[in-house]
Order: sequence, then C-alpha cells, then structure tokens
Amino acid sequence: MAGALLALAHGYTKAQSIGPSTLDAAGGSAGLSGNTYEWSVGDMAVITTYTSGSLVVTQGTLQPFNIPTGVNVITLDKQLKAYPNPATNMVFLEYDMNTKGKLTYILQDITGKTILQKTLGITAGSGKETISMNALASATYMLNVSYKPDQGEQQTVSFKVIKSSTN
Repeated sequence: MAGALLALAHGYTKAQSIGPSTLDAAGGSAGLSGNTYEWSVGDMAVITTYTSGSLVVTQGTLQPFNIPTGVNVITLDKQLKAYPNPATNMVFLEYDMNTKGKLTYILQDITGKTILQKTLGITAGSGKETISMNALASATYMLNVSYKPDQGEQQTVSFKVIKSSTN
C-alpha cells in the first residue's frame, strides 16, 4: 500500500513553478529516468527575502525553468577571418555576411595608437580586404573589426596580428 501511495504521489509532485530565484556560484540540472534534478553551489544557509517594487531576491530557491536574458549571441567571429598570422607584407580580412551593412576595421599598435582605419560598405556574401603591413615594424598589433548590418545590432571582434620580418 505504501509503495502504491509513493508511486501515486510521484506522478503528481512538481518543482516550484513561480517565485524568486538565486544567484549562485555554480550549479546546473540533469535529467535521469524522466526526472529533472537541479542543484546549486553557493547558497546561503540563512534564507532572507529582499523586495523592492516588482523585484524579489531570495537565497536558497531554484527555478525549474530558464528566464531569457535578451543577450544576443555574437557570431561575427565565425563570419570573419584574418590571415596569415604571423604576417610579413599583408593581412587578408575575409568576410562572409548574410546581410549588407558597414564593416569597419581599425589596426592599432600595442599602445592603442590607431595605425589604419577604414569603413567598407558591403553587400551580402563573401569578400576579402587586403591590409598592407609593409611599412610597419615587427610587433604585435590589434585588428578590431566592427560590423553594423543595415538592420540589427553592431558586433565587434578583435584579432591579434603579429608582424614578422620573416614567416
């Protein structure tokens, strides 16, 4: 009888579905045999609730769902390549964009001084820009590339480029 009651209760038990969540040092969740188990590391032993307007912060409570943060995933690093590295005479900046927009690159020395800056109006598709390194000393440079599509958010990625006298 106790086993049947436990099995029946198991079918109706649920985790907390609303309420506050924690800011933990670490944690996660995993599924096992159709059940979801959640854990956290860094909860305080004393549970205190702070309320301010519609914001409620409580230690020690896990949420069984993910709340979207609204942070966009930056994929620009997958759409750009800067090569060869190390470079002797030139660096190629190769791009493959899904939409048209403006691509801006800034080449800076290690102190942050701008050596070269250029903005390109590009169309959807692939292209390649050649950046001359001939007049530059052998050193480490930063190539900061920003892409602002006609519709959407600007994204930026940086490449460390080494100028060498020999490859």
